[in-house]
Amino acid sequence: MARECFGFVAASRYECELPLGYAQGVVKAACCLRWSAARQFRQERERHFPDVLAVIERPRNNRTMAASPGYVARDRSGPEGGNMAAKENEIRFGLGTMLAAGKPATAVVIKDQVASLADIVARYSTPGAAAPLMSDLLPDWDRWHSWLRGLDLKPSAGEFFQPLGAVKFLPPVQEPNNIFHLYHNFERPSRVTGRSDPPKAERVLPDVFFGSRSALAGYGDVIYREHGGVQFDFEVEVTIVIGTPATRVSADKADEFIAGYTLCNDLTMHFAWWRELRNKSPINDNIRMKNFAGYTPMSRVIVPRDLVGDPHDLRVRAWIDDKLHQDARTNAMLWHMGEAVEYLSYIMTLMPGDLILMGSPANLPLEPGQKNHGIENGQTISCEVEKLGRMENRIEEQSWRQPNEIDIKRN
Repeated sequence: MARECFGFVAASRYECELPLGYAQGVVKAACCLRWSAARQFRQERERHFPDVLAVIERPRNNRTMAASPGYVARDRSGPEGGNMAAKENEIRFGLGTMLAAGKPATAVVIKDQVASLADIVARYSTPGAAAPLMSDLLPDWDRWHSWLRGLDLKPSAGEFFQPLGAVKFLPPVQEPNNIFHLYHNFERPSRVTGRSDPPKAERVLPDVFFGSRSALAGYGDVIYREHGGVQFDFEVEVTIVIGTPATRVSADKADEFIAGYTLCNDLTMHFAWWRELRNKSPINDNIRMKNFAGYTPMSRVIVPRDLVGDPHDLRVRAWIDDKLHQDARTNAMLWHMGEAVEYLSYIMTLMPGDLILMGSPANLPLEPGQKNHGIENGQTISCEVEKLGRMENRIEEQSWRQPNEIDIKRN
């Protein structure tokens, strides 16, 4: 019943100067909540008063909606080099998904502390109010974000906050409708062939492929290399999280449809035996290389877009164990965030929770004589993007063989 009453409580929590018809619609929908789920209520609400959320904007406690100084995202890039010590306070504010009592729950992260949204709602909202899961929160992202920031939460004073390390985080978005991967979206040579891609002017359209949501993994999850792989590459990517349905959106209006940004690692397994077969065909099989279970791990939270600033100039770093392998910026991106949203939204409607991975900048050069075998069994890959936080995953290996696999020794 708690989740079912979110829509009614959200309406009653605000001073709503609504026409009588709208008020009757609220009452009618609220009366149905005993027997309908939250999703059914949302449909009822949209049928009776489709623009009610445009009216409900003013909180009852009249707290300021200005950003609290404590919520300003901080550049924690630190000194140059690969020192992985003291990785606290990687973000200042974000929303994610955590395990609470064995079930997914929306998490609120401030600095190095986390609390469930349910605890915050129980403390600060109308009695009986419910905290939505991320799938239900994203369509109301701006309103929830403003309400939380207006509370001016201070984790040190809140008994329901706990350290990040005490909580198991799941992917922030559990079941996105679509996952889009942009590749060849940075001016850099291929990690496999060493050749540079054609310039943007010659390509006209971005290179995009679909990812599978079964490939998503969370912070700290163990990820398994596939049997027969010879090169297991990481690709640290700034990722767009859509917050509002977007159809035929122009690039200059794209920000209005973006809830925020997160960090994904687009892992890629190269198979020697598959290269032999693929040499006979020009097709690049990204489905096989990139969609095994866990091959798209995500960081803990989504950081609201207004706290990120310019996503086209963020520092990107990656370590394998404690050795720095990548230290670059996103300023060499070919198709920018708005252009990606425009291109995709003219093909299909982008839905709340859809993810758009924007590609990865160049790695550091290999040492003389060093061969790129990527991440090995037993190693840990740690990724970090300025203002978006960091994540790490340990790599192990499984023994299942792929269909048509042939034995080819690695060089």
